[in-house]
Amino acid sequence: MNERLNSNKKEKIGKFLNYLIGAKEIFYIDELPTERITSVTPNFEHYKCRKAYFITLQNLADKILTSGVQINPELKEICERFIDYVAKHIAERNETNFITREDIQHADLVLNSIQAGLETELK
Repeated sequence: MNERLNSNKKEKIGKFLNYLIGAKEIFYIDELPTERITSVTPNFEHYKCRKAYFITLQNLADKILTSGVQINPELKEICERFIDYVAKHIAERNETNFITREDIQHADLVLNSIQAGLETELK
């Protein structure tokens, strides 16, 4: 029974890692363009300065927390704090209040922390 639970946990964590790796493959442009980017901007979908990057990571954090998989308290706190950060700081970004370099760096740090935490859970 315990072996089956452990296998189920590893399977779910593997799915989270695949989701995370997919996000890294999609969002890889760190630059902050001088002009507002739109859907006609070359490589539009790859810019981290879009809300989609943050919402993707927020969704991952939420899936980890609501999956029922037992995770270590540090990873749980990282996920909870990022969900809160996006709700408070990114949701308010708009055409005059852009996502900043600090926002991107914070999200990248969280992404790497989540990845490290998930990899630790697999051991």
